[in-house]
Amino acid sequence: MEAAHSWVQLGKPEAAEEALLKALPLRQVEDRRDLGRGLALLAVAQARTGQAERSLAAARHALAIAAETHSSRTMRQLHRLPEELRSRGGVDQAIELRKLLHRTVRAQR
Repeated sequence: MEAAHSWVQLGKPEAAEEALLKALPLRQVEDRRDLGRGLALLAVAQARTGQAERSLAAARHALAIAAETHSSRTMRQLHRLPEELRSRGGVDQAIELRKLLHRTVRAQR
């Protein structure tokens, strides 16, 4: 997961997506926080490669896990994602994700 994070930071979202798609299925059920963070990273990588629908799907899954685990790292990543989506043409997906984030945050209060 750290390698994927580095790939995203280095502007290589394709490499990040490839690494995450290999690693995420191997995550143990007990590693829910890691899975959520990995899915959030996958969503960012997919947004940066123009895969708005896939990005939103990964973000939805990550958001459900973040709400369950109260992972602030995953939530920070997800809060940045709507802008990534919007800037790459995924306006509808950005709007949907913002609504989901707002609903989730409101429900946790």
